[in-house]
Amino acid sequence: MNKNKRRKKPQPIPKPIAFQDGTIAVEDLPFPIVHYPSHYGAFFAFQRDKYSPIVLCSCTKKAIINYVGFRRHQGYNKLNLSRGSLLDPFEFPLHFIVAIVETKFPSDQVPDNLPFQDRLCHECNLAVPKYRYCDEMYGGKFMQTYGWYVNKMAYELGVCHWSYMLFPNVQNHAPELKALYKIPISPYVAMTGDIAKEAQKQSRKIHNYIENKVREIFGYKKVGEAWTNETLLYTLVMKLFPEFTIHHHYRPDFLEGLELDIYIEEINVGIEYQGIQHFEPVEHWGGVDALRRTQERDQRKNELCTINGIRVIYFYYYEDLTEELVKHRIQVHM
Repeated sequence: MNKNKRRKKPQPIPKPIAFQDGTIAVEDLPFPIVHYPSHYGAFFAFQRDKYSPIVLCSCTKKAIINYVGFRRHQGYNKLNLSRGSLLDPFEFPLHFIVAIVETKFPSDQVPDNLPFQDRLCHECNLAVPKYRYCDEMYGGKFMQTYGWYVNKMAYELGVCHWSYMLFPNVQNHAPELKALYKIPISPYVAMTGDIAKEAQKQSRKIHNYIENKVREIFGYKKVGEAWTNETLLYTLVMKLFPEFTIHHHYRPDFLEGLELDIYIEEINVGIEYQGIQHFEPVEHWGGVDALRRTQERDQRKNELCTINGIRVIYFYYYEDLTEELVKHRIQVHM
């Protein structure tokens, strides 16, 4: 039996979805207590410990400025626990809103004097949230993992992530974003027939534009491009081991034209991400013949690495790439 085939495992149980208001997790972040926004919300909040104030990451400030401006444009000016609040509990963590309301925070000081602190969030730390944003029926792997940050980016760009309309209170929308708007969007105007279909296509293009901005931050390739998880793996290795010299797509002469996805120079370790095409025939990549060639290359690469004293660590498509997994697997070889 082929060595690669023996490695195939069933899909793991997916992470739980943060669909309940008040979801809290302890994570490997500067302020480890993480307050999740409501289901399909946009803004996280953080605490150093359970006795500390709940604060926002500074990177959200521009998005919140745009969001608050739009809420005021709609006539929402008071702070309370209702959907009619200036800060809608649908977008923010429940405990953060409760703290703001209980301290009688002046609404005219929103957002400038809200509690912000630098580099607290998953985006700033290139970390993976413990919970999922949505079910696989409603979003791809990236949206399941980082959907809140896509919503935050929408607000930062001056777009409502619910309707994809441009915020009228934002005057400097990016030209490439404005160019996507061929059909005017309003939540108050119903569309039917061909216009509705075209509007739906337009919304998808706008969403992809926004999502791609976030993908770039997290080290993913753009929507539709391949090898997403390999790029994420490289980004995580770079973050977790900044003291090492790390090569991406390492192709030394002794590999005879083959390459390692990642190579850590100081500890002489190669890292390979193996997608499903390394185990099963995938028509998109050439079917059975391509699978045979891929497995032959994998075997030859492993032989050459062994001859040259390189230890190879493998990560697989059925694994959830987290900081904990990557750190543990590499540290075993240090």
